[in-house]
Amino acid sequence: MPQRKEKFVKLHFYIQDALGGPNATIWEVARAQVTANSPTSFGQVRVLDDLMTVEPNHNSKKLGRAQGLIASAGLHESSLTMNINFVFMAGPYKGSTLCIAGSNPIERVNRELPVIGGTGIFRMARGFSISNTYSYDPIKDLGVLEYTVYMKTIMAKTPQDSLSSSRRYFHWKNKASQDEDTEMEEEILNFTHKSLDKDKPKSENPKIFPIHQSPPAAARANYRKRVSVKLRAALSFGRARCPFSSGLGQRVVGTLFGQRRGHVRLAFQEDFKAEPAFLVELATATSALVKEMASGLVRIALECEKRQQQEKEKEKEKKLLLEEPLWRTYCNGKKCAYAMRRDCGPDDWKVLNAVGPISMGAGVLPGDGEFMYMRAKFERVVGSRDSEAFYMMNPDRNGGPELSIYLLRV
Repeated sequence: MPQRKEKFVKLHFYIQDALGGPNATIWEVARAQVTANSPTSFGQVRVLDDLMTVEPNHNSKKLGRAQGLIASAGLHESSLTMNINFVFMAGPYKGSTLCIAGSNPIERVNRELPVIGGTGIFRMARGFSISNTYSYDPIKDLGVLEYTVYMKTIMAKTPQDSLSSSRRYFHWKNKASQDEDTEMEEEILNFTHKSLDKDKPKSENPKIFPIHQSPPAAARANYRKRVSVKLRAALSFGRARCPFSSGLGQRVVGTLFGQRRGHVRLAFQEDFKAEPAFLVELATATSALVKEMASGLVRIALECEKRQQQEKEKEKEKKLLLEEPLWRTYCNGKKCAYAMRRDCGPDDWKVLNAVGPISMGAGVLPGDGEFMYMRAKFERVVGSRDSEAFYMMNPDRNGGPELSIYLLRV
C-alpha cells in the first residue's frame, strides 16, 4: 500500500514571552493555597498566547502564536509542566500546528521536551525540542525563548491535504520511485523573509481513482512490484546490505575518547578489532562533553552539505555518508563548531586496543594527558543515503538511549 515519505525536519524560532504590563501574553488562572508562600510558585496555573518570531527581535517577521497551559509543578525547583501548541500563521507551514508537552526546569540550559504530535503538514510528528532563555528585560518584563525542534513527520503536501481512504488506497503516481515506503528525506526549515512571503505551495493534481473504478494496469504492476520487493526483503531477515552500506551492521561498537584537556574523538567499529568505519575529531573538549553527559540525555547531530552532481551517472558513485570529511556539530541543539574525519593513527589504535575487552563502560587510561573514554554498543538506523542515527543501547533495556548521534547530509 503506497504511503507518504517520512522526512526529518529541523525548526528554529523564538518566543516572545510578555510576562507583565498592559500587553502581557501570559496570565494566571488558578493557584493553590501554598503558592503565595512557595519560593517556586508551586501550584500556580497560567495560560499563554505568545508571539512566535523568526529572530530574537520582537519586531522581526512573525510566524504565529505559542498557545497553551503551564503549571508550576516543582516543589523544590522552578519547574513547569507544559502543554504548548505552536500555531503557524505565516510562511510555508501556515495552518499547521505542533504540540510539545513535558517538564521544563526553567533554570537549566538546553531544556528538552518531547514533540508529541501535530496537525496539517506536521501530522504524526514525533521528536524533541531544545529550549533556552535567550534574554530577559526586567524593565519591560519581557523574556525571549529560543526553540530548536528536531522531528520526523509525514509532511503532507498542504495543511488541507486529505488522508481519506480514497486518497490513501487509490493514489498512484505516474512514475513510482524506488524504496518509496522506506526512504526518509530530510528538510531543514529556515524561516527566511523570502520563504515567509511566498504564496501557498502549488497543489499537485494527483490521479485519484474512485472506489468503483479499477486502477490502470501500469499502476497495478508497479504496486505488485513494490509488494514483491517488500516480501523478498522480509524473507531475507535483514541480512542483505543496503546499496549505500558502509560495511557496518545494525549493532556497532561506539567509543568516545580523548585527552582530558584535548578534543574528543568519536569512533564506530563493526567490532573492537576492526578498522573504524567512522572516526571524527570534534571541536568539543573531552571534559566539556563528560560534564554535559553527566547532566542527563545528550543528542549530538553532525551535519554536512550535499555536493552538486553535474552528471546523473555520478549520482550512483556518490560518496558514502560516513566518508564525508567535514561536519557541523550540534550538542543538544547548541552549535559546537566543526568536526573533521581522520584516519586511525597509532595513538587512536592504542586507546581502542586498550579498551577493546570492555563492552560497556567509562573511565580514564593512565599515561600522558590522561585519556578519558566511554564505550558502548549502539543500534544503527539507516534512514536513507543521507541520514543515519546511532542510539546507545542500555544493558537493562529500560528507558530511552542516554546518548544519540545523528548524521545528516543536508
